[in-house]
Amino acid sequence: MAKRIVPLRGNVVVRRVDSMKKTDAGLFVPETAQKLKNQGVVAAAGLGRITDDGKTLDPQCAEGDEVVFRDGGIEVEQGGETFIVLDERMVIGKVVEG
Repeated sequence: MAKRIVPLRGNVVVRRVDSMKKTDAGLFVPETAQKLKNQGVVAAAGLGRITDDGKTLDPQCAEGDEVVFRDGGIEVEQGGETFIVLDERMVIGKVVEG
């Protein structure tokens, strides 16, 4: 049985969108010079953040949402893929059509 990361409470697991490895002019950018994009797809979301007064807030992100997030979180590797586990409050927006 394959293992997966299940986020708790107000955390989300994000698969980062690959950064560009080749410029428009056809030049390849070395991995060490590439800036990681703060954009990805939610692979899993927790059940919601618990407030100081004990209420559970509904999650703002769902599996499959394309999101933009602040630097931070914890990078983990699972099944040969790299994921970032973030507090949902670090997600600053969703990428939507139109």
